[in-house]
Amino acid sequence: MTKFKYIPKTDEGIKFVLQVLNKTKEHNRAFYSNTFRYFIKEHKPFANSLILYHPEDNFFRFISRSKLIGIPIKSWQTYQTGELCLIKLLNFAIYSQSPFFIIVSNAEFLLEDVNIDKTSLYFHKYMSDNCEKEISSWKLLLNIHTKIENKLF
Repeated sequence: MTKFKYIPKTDEGIKFVLQVLNKTKEHNRAFYSNTFRYFIKEHKPFANSLILYHPEDNFFRFISRSKLIGIPIKSWQTYQTGELCLIKLLNFAIYSQSPFFIIVSNAEFLLEDVNIDKTSLYFHKYMSDNCEKEISSWKLLLNIHTKIENKLF
């Protein structure tokens, strides 16, 4: 899926982020039901964990916030190619270095006694809504970036 180590701060980099976001939004409710069934019954998150999506193997996982200490959160405007950080526009944050995972949510709600069907329905809606918003924002950024590059040449 990738041909570079860091997301380049170019049109190609924005298009890559859009590709990852589009892959993220392809999941249906049954996928989330199965994922949450596994999470709740087999692999509960630790307290203070986040849910991340790993696009290369198409799985959701947990990551402890402590593993992210020292990794800055940057906007696209302040990000520089080759910089290790989380790039965030709205709600999701994408890791700037391969494997380019996306942090999508807090995992604390899975520590409670949850109904798998209701949780998967809620999370499917959350992901659908937020993926659309993220994709729209990145597309707008691509349009702005393309206009700036066209003015330069």
